[in-house]
Amino acid sequence: MALSQKTIDENKVWTIRSGDFTPNYHTFALKFSGDTLIDNISYKKLMHTFDSSLVNDWHRSNIFMREDSLHRVYKYTPLNEVLIYDFSLQLGDTFAVTDHIIPNSCFLVVKRVDSVVMNNGELRKRISFLRSNDPNPSQVWGDIHWIQGIGTLSNLFENYWDCYADNQYDLLCYIENDMHLYSPRVFSPCFVTPTAEVRNKGIEIYPNPSSGIFHIESESQIENIFIIDFTGKEMRIEPQNNEINLDKWQNGIFLLKIRFANNEEIRKRIIKME
Repeated sequence: MALSQKTIDENKVWTIRSGDFTPNYHTFALKFSGDTLIDNISYKKLMHTFDSSLVNDWHRSNIFMREDSLHRVYKYTPLNEVLIYDFSLQLGDTFAVTDHIIPNSCFLVVKRVDSVVMNNGELRKRISFLRSNDPNPSQVWGDIHWIQGIGTLSNLFENYWDCYADNQYDLLCYIENDMHLYSPRVFSPCFVTPTAEVRNKGIEIYPNPSSGIFHIESESQIENIFIIDFTGKEMRIEPQNNEINLDKWQNGIFLLKIRFANNEEIRKRIIKME
């Protein structure tokens, strides 16, 4: 079990679905970047980007987080510092959750401590909780899970949503060193774009994710295609029979920049994974 696994690191990306139980949803991605000193304490800046943004169009979220040697994770707020994870918890321990700046919004009781397997075969510590105020704790939906190095299965920096049954956030994918290591659900897409947005683009790329071969169908004539990785490096690629082949590329999330004969241009996220 990888007990030394850090949660806060600059080589990680979380993609999260945001929205209620209607089609009004979108995806955003999170990562850490750079160090900031606040009251002589070093924090990492949390960055975000949205599904419709460029792959390297990251913005600072005004959220700062740090992790200590005991794998306790803190979030800095304008008023104080809040403990949001403690991966040293044991069976039967209680964790007080803070909703925004309101302390003790709810209490989580450790129900089980075990491990979960990543896509690369690595084991990560998993802590499962019940809400102390849950009227029906036997219900499966009542379980809350933290995974060391990943965080909650809802929203990394707003774990107080675990206090509510109508959680509006879902972790889609966890990516480390450009490798898709974990998704809570089998065959979960890492980015979710509303159907209407896809249709308006007039182009379809499938399967996505893919192990290497991506098919491209377009209503307009394509002039050229460029691929951009997470570092911003751009490379032109030549499709063959309406396909692009990334078999020899490492797993990761990429941006396709597609330019049409009429000089219009669109960008699409693709995910290469085994």
